[in-house]
Amino acid sequence: MKKTQLFLVMILAVCFASAQQQATKNSFSINIKNCNNTEATPDKSPKELLANFKADKTYGGIPLTVQFTDRSQGEVIKYEWRFGDGSVDTAKNPVHVYQQPGIYTVKLRIWDADSATSLASKPDFIRVAGYGSCDSLNYRIPGTYYLYRVAAPDHGYLSGTNSRGDLAKATLYQVSEDKGLLMGGVFDFAWATRSLSNDVPVVFKIWDDDGAGNSPGTILDQASVPLSQIVFDVENGLSTVVFFDHWTPIQSDFFMGFEMPQIAGDTIALFTNKITALQQSDSWEQTSAGAWRTYQQGNPGLDVNHAMYPVICKATGIANDLLSQDILVYPVPAKDQIYVSVLNPDIKNLNMQLRDVSGRIANCNITQLSTGYVIDIHQLSGGMYFLSLQSGSDVTTRKIVVE
Repeated sequence: MKKTQLFLVMILAVCFASAQQQATKNSFSINIKNCNNTEATPDKSPKELLANFKADKTYGGIPLTVQFTDRSQGEVIKYEWRFGDGSVDTAKNPVHVYQQPGIYTVKLRIWDADSATSLASKPDFIRVAGYGSCDSLNYRIPGTYYLYRVAAPDHGYLSGTNSRGDLAKATLYQVSEDKGLLMGGVFDFAWATRSLSNDVPVVFKIWDDDGAGNSPGTILDQASVPLSQIVFDVENGLSTVVFFDHWTPIQSDFFMGFEMPQIAGDTIALFTNKITALQQSDSWEQTSAGAWRTYQQGNPGLDVNHAMYPVICKATGIANDLLSQDILVYPVPAKDQIYVSVLNPDIKNLNMQLRDVSGRIANCNITQLSTGYVIDIHQLSGGMYFLSLQSGSDVTTRKIVVE
């Protein structure tokens, strides 16, 4: 063999050995310099560059502010977020505000310095609820309303203030599926009085069922209502409507209830049903010692249902028009009254008409309240009706079922 040929063979052997050593170090990405001094860079493995992300919330009411956080693998130099509502962002960890109700697919595409790319897509990832599909849960309790007193020698009310010093009343709501967002509650109080020297707030709460023995535990949400408002509602035969401070996603069992006012002369008591009409009771009370127990445990023979109903808002089936987002109509189905709560103060002079399925206007009285309207339907026959709501040029229609 000539010297020139031998020298060339030796160079090729060195190159091949160098490539083998580099491949041993990293089997996924190797740069092999051939003897013609050119670079050969194979495609990067998906394990090196992999798009991924998370969000601090995926469910809520409009406007819904979401903090997105990049969790991608690899050396990323460029980001492109698509939030599903037509908006795009190139920040690493963007904050996006959803202004319309709906269900949104979120996509993140990333690039590295070699222009390799990876895409993460999460279908139906963000669910934004409007106000248009809110119904009252468990309305109405079976049987007739009733107000029980506690047994002697104690005095006061089973479902309210009494001499035993009960601190709170609550109802367990069992959830077998994702119910939506808990917005508020409708409370039918039978009795309410207050002392002349004060107007203390009554605190309404939502608890998780993570307490001892699946009792009320972690506070999920709360709101306060002046006692004078509850007194006014009772005197005028109205339900007390409470909107909680935050919307809580409901995906498992929870409690809703209220705390007792503790000043002499301040009294509240909720309607229950008669024990003869009982089908299922999940009523609880908190004793003066702070322990929770079921009504059956503390009041044998008086295991009754509380007349309070959570208002749950769904994320699907929501119209995008202004009135559907800003007006709440409940309960569904209705029996004696329909409440129309106006959540947007810019909506003025709301006109309403209730029609039966034949199109005839139903004869009913409408009373304006500070937060909306109440429609007296106790004289209407059972069946389906349609409530037309108009404010200026905006019109929406709600289906109403009268029991």
